[in-house]
Amino acid sequence: MNICFKKVALYYFKKYGLSVLPCKGKRPLIDWKRYQHTMVTEEEIDKWGSDYPKADIGLVCGSHSDTVVLEIDNEEAYISLDYDIPDNTPMVVTGSGRPHYHFRYPKKKGLILNNYSEPGQSGEIFSLRVENQIAMIPPSIHPDTKKPYRWKEGLEPWSIQKAELPEDLLELITVKPRNYNTGSNHINTKTFSSKQLDDLFDIISPKWLEGHRQDLTQDIAGYLAKKHYSNEAVVRLITKVAESNGDTELYSDRIPSINITYKKLQEQGVHSIKGWSGRLQTMLSQEEKDRLEDIVSTSNFKSNDNKRVKVTSVSEIKSRVIDKDAMICEPIAVKGQVSIITGKPGVGKSFFTLEAGRCMITNQPFLGKFQTIKGNVVYFNEENSTAIFTKRFNKLGMPDVGTEQFGTIDHQGLKIETLRH
Repeated sequence: MNICFKKVALYYFKKYGLSVLPCKGKRPLIDWKRYQHTMVTEEEIDKWGSDYPKADIGLVCGSHSDTVVLEIDNEEAYISLDYDIPDNTPMVVTGSGRPHYHFRYPKKKGLILNNYSEPGQSGEIFSLRVENQIAMIPPSIHPDTKKPYRWKEGLEPWSIQKAELPEDLLELITVKPRNYNTGSNHINTKTFSSKQLDDLFDIISPKWLEGHRQDLTQDIAGYLAKKHYSNEAVVRLITKVAESNGDTELYSDRIPSINITYKKLQEQGVHSIKGWSGRLQTMLSQEEKDRLEDIVSTSNFKSNDNKRVKVTSVSEIKSRVIDKDAMICEPIAVKGQVSIITGKPGVGKSFFTLEAGRCMITNQPFLGKFQTIKGNVVYFNEENSTAIFTKRFNKLGMPDVGTEQFGTIDHQGLKIETLRH
């Protein structure tokens, strides 16, 4: 099949607002770094059509194309994870026969999104291409099978509009900054007001130059961590600076670096963090340093002293709104021990713990062998959304129970102060 790049690319660009690039195999034929944060133009497509008349068509995923692509490599394993196969959004059948589903890019204000892939025992199960990635679209030719990509009949973009990304998949690509409780002597709960954020941006953004960005991230994170600012506050600041400067390594390098700083603070204490002593120190004038110090020293401190929450029942956990900076004191807990299960994704950790809970509520032997003591169960769940957790519980055949018998709570950012019966 001969592809006329210019004709097809202009059709996708004008008709559906897609940012498309000339590719060979699955790689762009041009330096495409700028198109990771800038839409292509009609003039550029016209030029590429002359330079690469038979090129394949690569879609730049993300906000500019208003597209997130779900690529399923192992459909059976995907279904086993309790995700539904979409039937209400455009679908590409690749040259290898695997499906690609196109969804609208989430536009909810304040969301920080990242690409996601779900590993399996024999390869990747599925992936979500969200930002700065290429997805091949028809009539491109698969480099290995030499077969064309094609739209599935009835699910072409001219037959059906892109659907919203399902909530359980949106949960996977939403970045959740971590807030660490770093001990009674160094509590990190300070946040930025809008004015503080804007003032800091004005100082830092002009310094956000290639070759210095990672060092600046580490310096700023360490400096602000010592000033009692939360992990989430630092992520907000760096995200604002990085996005305004077209920094394509925000999710791969900057945010993980911030999280590592706060993890180190938690595990080794404040003296383990250098902060502020490197690149940032040399790039700022004395006037800028003084201004920075004034901004971050502005009182905006949240004390945990008045946020100790005593939880006495499952329904209380489920019904009340608990501040994310609060500490739960005297929670319901198993007396005497806490068990931890580790393992690769997809091996059944959640089902194992859910089955244990089911047996406790129904007073049945665990694994058909170990007698349980009848009791109530609440799951503090961080890895998956509560909806996914509950769905897996139902799959085990869990009967209807009262609110005092079973509950789940997404405890991202929530701290458990003590474990007492």
